[in-house]
Amino acid sequence: MTEALVLYETEARVGIVTLNRPAKLNAINKDLRLAAVDAFRRADEDPDTSVVLLRANGRSFCVGYDIGGNDPEKEKWRHDALRWHAYLRECLTFEMTPWDMKKPVIAAVQGHALGGGCELAMLCDLTIASEKAIFGSCANPSARRPSSSLTMKTGIAGRRCPASSNLKHSKCCCCSA
Repeated sequence: MTEALVLYETEARVGIVTLNRPAKLNAINKDLRLAAVDAFRRADEDPDTSVVLLRANGRSFCVGYDIGGNDPEKEKWRHDALRWHAYLRECLTFEMTPWDMKKPVIAAVQGHALGGGCELAMLCDLTIASEKAIFGSCANPSARRPSSSLTMKTGIAGRRCPASSNLKHSKCCCCSA
């Protein structure tokens, strides 16, 4: 039996959502994305919790979307704009889930938080980062515009920055890990 890609548990009044794909540095694939949305919904609807903690197993919080796997299904509709639009809508729904929740969501970030993983952390109500955390965003070269939440909150679009350099620019807090 394979281990769950996203774990949900409660401790005291805290719902804990844990990304659990450490061998791939918690890279986001379709299964992880769907499991995370489900775990967030469970946490938001759980009457025994009042806050949600998002964390990750392994040495990285999340390195963004998994671009290494050649998904044969995606190749079939690679040049279909309407299918890509639907796919991107699903990705945006995933990233916006913490923002849309009724309960506050706290991201605990260690290691890398890159691309979609950085977006996910920035769209939480509070992001707490270890001193060794590195946040980064990829600018879209064709659109020549960086990802939205990272730019608005940190001003570090298109480059990687350690958490300690972000203290004056963002809602991130540094703590010892």
